[in-house]
Parts: sequence; C-alpha cells; structure tokens
Amino acid sequence: MLCLTRHFVKYVCRQINKLYSSTNGNPSVTIVDNMAKLTREDVLKLARLARLELTDDEIEEYSIELTEILQYVEQLGSVDVKGLKPTNQVTGLTNVTRRDEVADYGYAPEKLLDNLPAKQNGQIKVKRMIG
Repeated sequence: MLCLTRHFVKYVCRQINKLYSSTNGNPSVTIVDNMAKLTREDVLKLARLARLELTDDEIEEYSIELTEILQYVEQLGSVDVKGLKPTNQVTGLTNVTRRDEVADYGYAPEKLLDNLPAKQNGQIKVKRMIG
C-alpha cells in the first residue's frame, strides 16, 4: 500500500475541514458521499508531492485505496460524539516521573578524575573527534 506521507495527511485534514466548515460542524451523509472520491489527478498530485513515480496500474490501485481511506475518515467524522469526553490519555496515570534526588555514591568527583589518563580544568580530556 502507498506509504502515507505528510502531504496526504494534510490533504485528508483539508477534506475534513471542508466537510465541517460547509455544514457548521454537523456533516451530512450526502456531503460525505460526494467528497470522498479521489480522481486520477488527485493521486498524481499526491505522488508528485511525495516524489513517487507511479505506473498506471498503481495510480488506479491507489485511487481506490485512498478513496476507501478518505471514506473511512469521513465516516468517523459523522459519528455522534456529543457528551463524550475527549480521550487524550487512556492509562489513568497522572504523574509517572520520579523525584530528582542527588545520589551519594561515596566518591568525590575530583577523586574519580584521578583515575583518568588525561584531564583538564576538571574535565575529561579526549582526542579530537571531529575534523
């Protein structure tokens, strides 16, 4: 299947925005049915934006597949979600970070630097890595 690129996602978002703006946020079935058909030119434009070279068979195949994807997205847009809370996280966890605590391992940083082959100004000195 054609790899969905950001261009395609933007195209889908524009189609959904058109759907909602033309119906004041209440999409109807007739508008959904009329909008979902991707033409050969639409697929060619998406392929050009994604820098893909498609054969005629692929264009026909992707036109059908992408049309089905758009129809599914539009079908999701017609679902009544009034009264439902947005689901922005499903685990129920609220704060999973740990406290920032300084751990004392019993060594002074200066003592650890004594074990190095080379040090400079309290830093580990290494050979030049880049150019």
